[in-house]
Amino acid sequence: MVEEYTRRYPTLSIAHVYPGWVKTGIARYTPMYAKPVVAGLRLLCKSPEECGEWMLSALLNEKYNQGGFYLEEFGQEIEVRKDGEEVRKLLVEHYRKETDLSPPA
Repeated sequence: MVEEYTRRYPTLSIAHVYPGWVKTGIARYTPMYAKPVVAGLRLLCKSPEECGEWMLSALLNEKYNQGGFYLEEFGQEIEVRKDGEEVRKLLVEHYRKETDLSPPA
């Protein structure tokens, strides 16, 4: 969708940001047998506040003020596999159906 919105709105900044591992409350639903593993993984996670700071700093970076970008958890641009035009069109159509948005005029 980054490519699609960049085409439609070339003067805007469109970013897909991967947040990385963030300490959230989702672990409370982990089965008992997996809790030790989850507890160990939480040591590698960042707090929601730290995640927010990284994401905000990336979004406010002038380098990303116009165009489409894929950013990793520390606000650095990453390369992603981009599928062909046919896949992009299918994704856009699926998105329109799921969100009930009409095509642009």
